Amino acid sequence: AVDPQHMLWWGRDEVSLLEGTGAHRECLRLREEVDEVAVTLSGDTLQSDVGRCGQQAVDEAVRAAYVSILSRAFTIDAGGAGVGAGAPALIPLLDTMQHSAHATVRYSYGEGRRVEVFAVGGHAAGAEMTICYGTHPDMVFGAHYGFVPAAQAASCYTVLRLNEATALTARQVSHHLSTLATRLSPASRPRSLPQ
Repeated sequence: AVDPQHMLWWGRDEVSLLEGTGAHRECLRLREEVDEVAVTLSGDTLQSDVGRCGQQAVDEAVRAAYVSILSRAFTIDAGGAGVGAGAPALIPLLDTMQHSAHATVRYSYGEGRRVEVFAVGGHAAGAEMTICYGTHPDMVFGAHYGFVPAAQAASCYTVLRLNEATALTARQVSHHLSTLATRLSPASRPRSLPQ
């Protein structure tokens, strides 16, 4: 499914709004990686799909898979030991929880590949359970999760930290901030389940 807030779906004009920032470099790196994977898979695993559905459809499917994985994967930290330690993992149900800096759920890895989930404190029946996606710069939230948390949205400093070589007028900065704020809101939109 297309997530227009995620930078992998943005057009060139939207990506150019990030020029001179770390977010621009990360966006270009991710887009290049997705393109390389699509080319590799199209010549091998997905070759029959290219013939049946066309290259554009396969490219979009690979991009959609990347968006899903980037926005739903957790890094397994098993103390550096065990199968998959340090690798991203998709954890059913846990990956559908919203982000909150004040999480109501914490998780850890037990023996083997078991994930243990615990409520933090007491909760009323029907209360939303949230997890913390980590402490990241706005750029990481925007590039990997497709949003910037509300607590950080007022200041897009980490998204628009300019390289020393980049000079923008106050009007250009204001336009960039306005466009990014529109693109990255609302922060707490529901995440849909994979289809």
